[in-house]
Amino acid sequence: MARSKSKKTTSLPWGAILTGVMVATLVGGTLLGAQALMRRAREMRTAEPRVAITWPTWQEADGSKVDWLPGVTKGELEQAALEVLTGDPLDQFALSRAEKVLMATGWFSSIERVQRGRDGVVQVHGTWRVPVAVVREMHMDRLVTASGEVLPLSYPAGSTSMPVILNASHPAPEKMGEKWMGGDVQAGLKLLGFLDEARYKLIREQVVGIDVGGYSTGRRLALATSSNARVIWGEQPGVLAPAESTAEEKAARLLSLRQSPDFGRRIDAGRMKIDVSMPRGVMIDQSSDVASPSQDGAGKPESSLPWGVAGGGRQVAGADKPKARSKQR
Repeated sequence: MARSKSKKTTSLPWGAILTGVMVATLVGGTLLGAQALMRRAREMRTAEPRVAITWPTWQEADGSKVDWLPGVTKGELEQAALEVLTGDPLDQFALSRAEKVLMATGWFSSIERVQRGRDGVVQVHGTWRVPVAVVREMHMDRLVTASGEVLPLSYPAGSTSMPVILNASHPAPEKMGEKWMGGDVQAGLKLLGFLDEARYKLIREQVVGIDVGGYSTGRRLALATSSNARVIWGEQPGVLAPAESTAEEKAARLLSLRQSPDFGRRIDAGRMKIDVSMPRGVMIDQSSDVASPSQDGAGKPESSLPWGVAGGGRQVAGADKPKARSKQR
């Protein structure tokens, strides 16, 4: 019997075909993506590099935000970044250089982002160091942060309304953004921060600065008042000093003086020097003259004044409760 020939069937290599289609799609997509990137790069090249820095602000009493950095300083920061940027939109090294240059100014504690937009504008977002006071050095006031980091701005002595740290034991650091050495500047700044609390507003209104001249050797801070006087405070808040009253007790005595017409509603009692640091109460040096008003509170350095209660001293307020006071001339 004759056998019928079986027909051979040829199957298509669907796996290979599918793989080829996928590869072609990927290649095509890559080429299209590359073309889109090149097109974007060409668009970016048409604009000269510009810098847009997010400037620091602080909030006013009415809730509004105020940009506090001087215009001249803004221009200097923008120019510093522009000098290291190039027109190449894909130049990541230029962005890194701009970040380093801006960090070296001392104004930033960190920079979170430096990126170039489609229009060629380089956006800079960072965390700013915020000034809270000045440190007087010779005839200049150097701007510092709450932790004593020096900022690249200085002013003629007494020409700003910023609170001033007087008679620091060390000179300013050479590098911007570094902390002032010695620890006394930081102690004075901590006392300022303590008095900036809302409950001590009446005290703070008459404090123009902190004299730290006696801190390195005797742990003695003094308030410099708007009448050019000194109020001995002692150790910085938060540090235990067994022979002294607490910071809250010292502040309570100053509030008592501030609210008393017997002492002219002055935290310095209208005298050149008083002491609120001791547990027995406020001590006034009766031999000292009434101080003349001063805008900067510079006066004499703390270390040159005869601090402590001598024969002319008299206790005028107890540690726990103010005592009756005779009216001062």
